[in-house]
Amino acid sequence: MVLTEGFDAPWASCAVIARPTKSAALYVQMVGRVLRPWEGKRDALVLDVMGASTRHKLATLADLTERELTVDDGESLAAAALADDPAALPGLRSVAVDWQDVSLFDESPVRWLRTQGGTWFIPAGDTLYFLVPGDELGAYRIRRSTPAEGVRAPSPDPQYPLEFAMRWAEIYAQRSARHLARRGAGWRHRPPSSKQLSYCRFKQITVPLGATAGEVSDLQAIHQASAYIDGWARAA
Repeated sequence: MVLTEGFDAPWASCAVIARPTKSAALYVQMVGRVLRPWEGKRDALVLDVMGASTRHKLATLADLTERELTVDDGESLAAAALADDPAALPGLRSVAVDWQDVSLFDESPVRWLRTQGGTWFIPAGDTLYFLVPGDELGAYRIRRSTPAEGVRAPSPDPQYPLEFAMRWAEIYAQRSARHLARRGAGWRHRPPSSKQLSYCRFKQITVPLGATAGEVSDLQAIHQASAYIDGWARAA
């Protein structure tokens, strides 16, 4: 509780939420330990391992201001507040908020994995469906990668909020190979095949003792996707 409410270290940049709470105010206090600005501090990382973030959300500028603001089409709330009264929000010009709800990927029934470079993707056999950032903060576009065609964009190529981009990618992946894309598929609980193990030995992929066919398949997919997708991202 001392760390929660009475600890003042604005230079801290990572908080691990390792206790549950039903109190929204207490959750904001815990996360707030790392959200304070500090010279040279560029970001803050919050790792919620107890699921408190599924119950509570952080306050936004809309929650904190008592003024009614006119927000133009495509304008952020922060920009609208600054335009309304630049002196009321000192330092806001240099602050940007970028967040991603990782639990959306972990809780999906579809098999989302992450490349070594941090890109979320769905393996569907030789085809990979993955998300790339869009032109706006919090928006994403869908890409497909195959060994024969490389990375392809759909036509048209819209951008979506994360939940919608995930859903469309999941639909495409399950159309391609439903039994491979599903996280709960029965084959995933079987022992790994000799072919899987031989591939991992050839590629020098470490397989944990007792790993299932599904877990080994995930290791293979991450290895392949990291080469295709991360290599494409660096070239782009």
